[in-house]
Amino acid sequence: MQNNLLHEVRGNAIYTYVILRAGYEGTPELAEELRQHVGKVMGPIARPEKVGFVAKLPETRSDKIMRRG
Repeated sequence: MQNNLLHEVRGNAIYTYVILRAGYEGTPELAEELRQHVGKVMGPIARPEKVGFVAKLPETRSDKIMRRG
């Protein structure tokens, strides 16, 4: 899984992992809706560049959530 997303202007960009509840499907439309929601609630600077739908979060060997690439 990719943790480090480069952006030509900002340097690093936000890559968001999303675990969907049962019955939901990860679509490009849902990804864009989530991006817009984050931009509205948290501000444009927090809007993720990319949204990735996963079954579980990436973990380290000691079962902690991986925070860096």
